[in-house]
Amino acid sequence: PAGLRAAWTAYYQALAQVAEQLMTVMAVALDLTPTYFDSLIDQPITSMRALHYPAINSADDAVDSNSLRAGAHSDYGTLTILRTDDVSGLQIRQPDGTWNGITPEPDTLVVNLGDSIAQWTNDRWRATVHRVVPPPADQTGAFRRRSIAWFQQPNHDALIEVLPTCVSADNPARYKPVTSGTHLM
Repeated sequence: PAGLRAAWTAYYQALAQVAEQLMTVMAVALDLTPTYFDSLIDQPITSMRALHYPAINSADDAVDSNSLRAGAHSDYGTLTILRTDDVSGLQIRQPDGTWNGITPEPDTLVVNLGDSIAQWTNDRWRATVHRVVPPPADQTGAFRRRSIAWFQQPNHDALIEVLPTCVSADNPARYKPVTSGTHLM
């Protein structure tokens, strides 16, 4: 459609700026210089996807209680910025293994941490394990779910190794160093 490329590009670039600001805040929170991640994300292999989960009419379709629209997973990169509609279904796994539903407020973004930040922080910050479930059987109506996911992946050659502020004699590195590109592949 006319204008889609320009809108998509502008949105992608705006989220890149949000991610850069978040990485600056994260660096400070990790007792690093504010610019610590700059050279590791200045040529990222980031991607963005439009996700569509087709309508499910819970009254007509036999939706198994174990059905999933997207299975449990974490994302590869440092963080994912998600813009979604108000249809429920996104769930985040808690440390005890239970699942909590996430329905964002209008005009908000959901930010998930990815595998790379978990590796950099030696699991001080864990990757967000999430899934998408169909609507509950007791809800009536057709439920289509849409979202746009922006996945920040560091530069292809960025070394993902445990940060010096996240390792100690009592807390040795849990991960071997790997480049972002190798991890992604």
